[in-house]
Amino acid sequence: MPGYELIKALDVDSQEREIIDSDILISFPTDIDVEIIKKANNLKWLHSWSAGVDMFTAPEIITFLIENDIKLTTSSGIHGNIIAEQTLGLMISFSRRATSPGFCALSSG
Repeated sequence: MPGYELIKALDVDSQEREIIDSDILISFPTDIDVEIIKKANNLKWLHSWSAGVDMFTAPEIITFLIENDIKLTTSSGIHGNIIAEQTLGLMISFSRRATSPGFCALSSG
């Protein structure tokens, strides 16, 4: 994104240092100590790569997000089409008995 610098902060020390003036935080909830979020001065958007955000919903974190007008979003539904296609494919396979051992015979010649 033009005008933004992407910083990969994997350890606690760099997370604490970088969160102070970050505008956007994108993370798996398990990859960051939620207490670090409270140190953010400029944060506008907190995005979770996962669908679940249980670790970000502690009352004190929610209060901090609301008081500082920080948006919390998730990647919920990102795999919806893929799962639907896989399910339909399996349904067709089962209806055609494509999963039976005789159906998938290998030829050696």
